[in-house]
Amino acid sequence: MNGVILRWPVPIGTTINAQYYKKVLQDKLRPAIRKKRPGLLESGILFHHDNAPVHTARAVTDVLAGYKWELLEHPRYSPDLAPSALLPCHASWSQDMCFDNISLMSLGNSSSKSFTNRQNLYS
Repeated sequence: MNGVILRWPVPIGTTINAQYYKKVLQDKLRPAIRKKRPGLLESGILFHHDNAPVHTARAVTDVLAGYKWELLEHPRYSPDLAPSALLPCHASWSQDMCFDNISLMSLGNSSSKSFTNRQNLYS
């Protein structure tokens, strides 16, 4: 893992709708990928988000299709597979929320989850 590509805090009072999400993808995420991972846009993006209406709206799916990003399917009604679980540790999170092996997280079995010290994720 090469670290976070984009952190985009939503301004207080902002409603996240399809148009807002589409704008973040176009104006924030794509340029951040181009800047922080040169060549990645050309070699292919594997993108994951859940089935929230904002993510499945036609405006958003059209943009992603135009980018030719490969979308990972997200099973319906699977809170244990939330995309937020794939994020690296945040300094304010407790140790038990930090993973060192993302592939183990998708198993959904807490006994197979591998935890690590959050500093290790950024080294």
